[in-house]
Amino acid sequence: MTPLRVIIVDDEPLAVNVIKNYVAQVSQLELLQTFSNAIAAADFLKDHEVDIIFLDINMPILDGLGFLESMSVAPMIIITTAHEEYALKSFELEVMD
Repeated sequence: MTPLRVIIVDDEPLAVNVIKNYVAQVSQLELLQTFSNAIAAADFLKDHEVDIIFLDINMPILDGLGFLESMSVAPMIIITTAHEEYALKSFELEVMD
């Protein structure tokens, strides 16, 4: 079985490390890259296929929801925020979790 290709988009280094550790424990996941902002992640997605994005909402320059709205076709998205007020909008954008 080919592993699912994963990126992490989060500006909090501690959160990135926690997610990286979880991803490393799942053999079916392959971490391709981490990004501290959505602009860099969007550039990466132009040239790379990704199956899952672990995405923070509160980020500088372009927030996670704006990033999601900018994608014509999005891979599976897992929102990684502690702010429950984004739940409804996230599910309207068809996030996975």
